[in-house]
Amino acid sequence: MRIKKLELIRYGKFSDETVDFPHSEHDFHFVVGPNEAGKSTIKTAISELLFGMPHSSSLDFVHHQSELRLGATLESDERSLVYHRSKARKAPLSTSAGEALPADALAPFLGTADKAFFEQMYCLDHTALIRGGQNILDASSDVGQVLFQSAAGIASLGRIRDSLAEEADGLWAKRRSGDRAYYIAQKQLDDASADLKAAMVRTSAWRMAHSAVEDAEARKQAEEIKHGELERKRSLLERIRRVAPHLSVWREKAGELRTLDEVVDLPADAEATLQNALTKLAAAESALKVHAESAEQLQAEVDGLSVDHALLSLQKEIQDLEGTRHRCGNHEQEIARLEQEVALLLREVADECAELGWPDDEQGARESLPGSLALQTVSSLMLNRGKLELAALKAEQSVEEQLADIEALNKKLAAVPCTEIPSGLQVSLRAAQKYRDTQSTQRRLEDARRDAEHALNESLATLGKWTRPVSELKSMTLPSTERISLLRAERQELLSRVKLARDRVDEAQEVACVSSSELDEFVQAHLVVTSDQVQDARGARDAAWSAIKSGEVPLASGATKFEDTMRAADDLSDLQVGSVTEATQLLVLKKRVASEKDALVRHKRNLSDGEAGLVQFDAAWDALVAA
Repeated sequence: MRIKKLELIRYGKFSDETVDFPHSEHDFHFVVGPNEAGKSTIKTAISELLFGMPHSSSLDFVHHQSELRLGATLESDERSLVYHRSKARKAPLSTSAGEALPADALAPFLGTADKAFFEQMYCLDHTALIRGGQNILDASSDVGQVLFQSAAGIASLGRIRDSLAEEADGLWAKRRSGDRAYYIAQKQLDDASADLKAAMVRTSAWRMAHSAVEDAEARKQAEEIKHGELERKRSLLERIRRVAPHLSVWREKAGELRTLDEVVDLPADAEATLQNALTKLAAAESALKVHAESAEQLQAEVDGLSVDHALLSLQKEIQDLEGTRHRCGNHEQEIARLEQEVALLLREVADECAELGWPDDEQGARESLPGSLALQTVSSLMLNRGKLELAALKAEQSVEEQLADIEALNKKLAAVPCTEIPSGLQVSLRAAQKYRDTQSTQRRLEDARRDAEHALNESLATLGKWTRPVSELKSMTLPSTERISLLRAERQELLSRVKLARDRVDEAQEVACVSSSELDEFVQAHLVVTSDQVQDARGARDAAWSAIKSGEVPLASGATKFEDTMRAADDLSDLQVGSVTEATQLLVLKKRVASEKDALVRHKRNLSDGEAGLVQFDAAWDALVAA
């Protein structure tokens, strides 16, 4: 018997589906499909189709129990049978037309096989294999007993099975137990699921947190603005505080001067000059006394010296050691100073970490530093922001210009009187518009004429001696066609290279011009303070203070300049802090302009080389023509 066709009319998840098993050379069919495709359903359908459906089927999740129906076409020798099977009690077998068939209609095809034999021999699945293996070990079935008796010498398999059963019971059982591995893992899974659910953030909570962050950012920006204003006020008050003591002293001295009688007017720097002279005199007397004592001591030491020539031979080493001694003379103070600077820097780092919410220790701060990718992303975002700001500024300027042009045109249009223009005049005006720019047309035609004459003269000049009479030309020896083709191809290649180089030069000039314009517009639109400007301002401030400190410039005349330079340095420093983004954009623009200028020089060099090669080729061609 063989099954030619299986009809899943209403069975399981299938409705009016057909599975054909056509004849083939080996007549062996594989049914392959993914999980839940219906392979097990087809196996069960074949068993129930041949031996009947149970009273309660588990395959009624789509169709009702009473509506389940199967069909098949069976073949045996030269007989065949087409029938349907349903769950009807009186006539479960019927033809495809609905006519009842006798209960033994399948006997010629099934023979003596029953459902148990058929399922044991032809309907094996995972559950049946497990059950068969258990029967072999238990020897509970006929087949199991035969196999067990034929396998003499394996009596220990029972103990092995018991140990495996015990181990399986320790892993899992139907009754829940806290010491079984499955339920322990299930508890861990439930705990992990609960933790995951507790850690998940709802959309509403995230939106509320995001809104809170945005509000905090807005408040932070407002506080930063207030902080900047207070910082500027503090800087002003700090400068007033530094000047106030000097102003008080000046007022006291002015009051004392007013209480004095009429005195001789001295120069404004007389006191400073006197003090300076007294200081120098005291220093000179002290130095003279010290030098005299030192001279006497040295003379006494020289008188008592005995020359050690061996020691003199080590003069260079001694001088090197002396230099080392001088360099290391203050090493303890230098180490203490450096330790203080390190401690100060660590405190500054701790303060910055506290503001950022990072750990205040050095190791924690190092671990909290963003990676190079984050820094690169921030730099890229800063550059993109600068470009977008510059583009927005240009767009606003362009919009303002266009609006101004539109307003001017509207005014002109409003001033034009509204009169009816005849249609003939309109036609004549459109026809005359083609000739309104005759001068440019004449210039264009004149340029075309000159270009044609120039091309003609160049062509005649290129011919050289080939412009002679025909009789002389016939008597001349012509170069071969292959050589002329090669020379023409070579010159065409040189012309292409020159043209390409000229195009690249033009493109590079245009790009460089655009970049230079962007740089100029950026410099005009932004007040960018660079580190060099700040260093120069601080240098001027330090120079003014050094001049006052050394006495080169009097305090009265140098104080104003020092105050101005100090104020300028502080203002530039404040502006530099506020223009970090613009400074970065300016540096990028300058680098891009420099790179584009280098590219322009390189393209110009290539153009010069190409033109030189073309001139050299033309010279060789002229020499060939003249030969």
